[in-house]
Amino acid sequence: PAGFYLFGTDNADALRAAMINNEKKVVAELYRPFAGRNTVPLAETARVRDAILSNVDVRIFEDQRGKVIFVWGLVSNNLLIITENESAFNKIFKAYRP
Repeated sequence: PAGFYLFGTDNADALRAAMINNEKKVVAELYRPFAGRNTVPLAETARVRDAILSNVDVRIFEDQRGKVIFVWGLVSNNLLIITENESAFNKIFKAYRP
């Protein structure tokens, strides 16, 4: 099973901007419990791409080998999903979609 976070917000635009402006730091901090190790170097070298999962714009982070390590997306005006991979994102979205 993949780890995940769900965050509520009353200001999706501000949260989206904060996530984008601080992505590397957010990945380093929030991915650490999933990875069980220091993730700052991994976050600094991760490749980032935009994608659409379950009809949601997401940001996907991949390690040097192309393995997905972190996915985040705002699925509504008040719910942010963060998880380890695309499959987990889709499953969580189906369970918690607004």
